[in-house]
Parts: sequence; C-alpha cells; structure tokens
Amino acid sequence: MFSYQSPFPFVFVADANGVLIGPHVDGSFYIFSYPEGLQKLLEFMKQNYQSPTIYITENGITEARNDTLALDAQLRDPHRIKCILRLLYRIKMAMKNGVNVKGYFHWALFDNFEWAQGYTPSGSSVAISNIS
Repeated sequence: MFSYQSPFPFVFVADANGVLIGPHVDGSFYIFSYPEGLQKLLEFMKQNYQSPTIYITENGITEARNDTLALDAQLRDPHRIKCILRLLYRIKMAMKNGVNVKGYFHWALFDNFEWAQGYTPSGSSVAISNIS
C-alpha cells in the first residue's frame, strides 16, 4: 500500500486481505507493532543474503505523550516493556535459527523531535519533560 503521492516515505504492510498487520502503536499514526515480522525479516536476510552480520539500530516503540499525567503515571508504560521483550524474544529465536545478529540498539535514549509529529510521540528509554 505505497503511494508515490504520499508525503511519507514508508510502506504500510497488510496481509492478503488488506488488513494491516500488528496493533497500531499509541503516539504514532504510522507505526504498527509486529515483532514476528522482525524475526521473519532476519531469517529472510540470512537465507537470501549469505547470512550477513546484522546490527539492529533505532528499534523501539512509541507511546502518546501526555504531560497532564503525574510523572509516576507517565513512567508506567507496560505496553512498551512488553513490546521490547517481544522484540528481543524474536531476535533470540532468529539467532537460534542461525541468524548472525551481533548488536541491538534501542531507539532512543532521549525523546527527540519527530519530523512529522514534533514532540507528540514519546519513544525514549529516559523520560524527558519539555515543560520549562
């Protein structure tokens, strides 16, 4: 489902019936969570590209930023913890299947300005307040 008319340089992935795979992620209009897809991609790379050494960079998940919540409520994000654990599990399964993954770098240490959404999504490991 890619359109050259689209201002966004990404592809929405759907199954054979046109249903988008994975649940939609809070805080982003274009990110869907599908850890199984990462394992499939890693195994595809091994099978089709002579088992390259792979470093996974900028991998993570966002959540909708809500500065009206108390800090302790903002810091509770079990869905992101669950997603990251699922991603790491799928990477481990791919490695057990012979994929040569040598590194994993979570995205990101700090929140940053997103090109399409400003500071609306929060995707960092460290909470940052933009209230001054």
